[in-house]
Amino acid sequence: MFPFDPQSQTVAYRCARLQDDLVAASRIFQTTLESFRARDNIRPEHCTYQWQRASRLLIENVNIQLKRVYDSPAQTDGFRILVDRLWPRGVLKEKAQIDLWLRELAPSAALRKWFGHDPAKWEEFKERYFAELDGRGEGVEELAKRTRRSRGTLVYGAKNERHNNAVALREFLKRRVAKDRAKQESGQRPRGE
Repeated sequence: MFPFDPQSQTVAYRCARLQDDLVAASRIFQTTLESFRARDNIRPEHCTYQWQRASRLLIENVNIQLKRVYDSPAQTDGFRILVDRLWPRGVLKEKAQIDLWLRELAPSAALRKWFGHDPAKWEEFKERYFAELDGRGEGVEELAKRTRRSRGTLVYGAKNERHNNAVALREFLKRRVAKDRAKQESGQRPRGE
């Protein structure tokens, strides 16, 4: 845990640090559980509840926040990643404080134009976008590595905060973490390790 200093740390910053501690603790728990299983020859069904809880904590606490590029950057944002194909209109690069621009993870121009941020097309957009992301392994792996190590913020320019590519990309990453955890349970080696 971290020391409490009310003059230098805002509530948001302390909450962000607490979430980081929770994620680290859940990863340690999972590693410990795996080593006990190997040492004591424990089968997965012997500790299903503990394994599911640790996996759920990891999936729920993927270190990814979402933020519009037009909102002011904050100390709690961590590593800021722009995930739009085009640079947002009217935003200076210095003011946006973007650490990494992964334009290759943005939806294709055709998909973006077809979607048009229409909530009625949201589910179909996600399916098509996930299919595109499956073919972009290198960019997805780069993003997954960055967010595994520390807090990351997916930055986007869309006005619609509920139906945009950053929301879909975060869901894609959470599903990928869940698949990797399932592979670990079955003894297969997950991607990127």
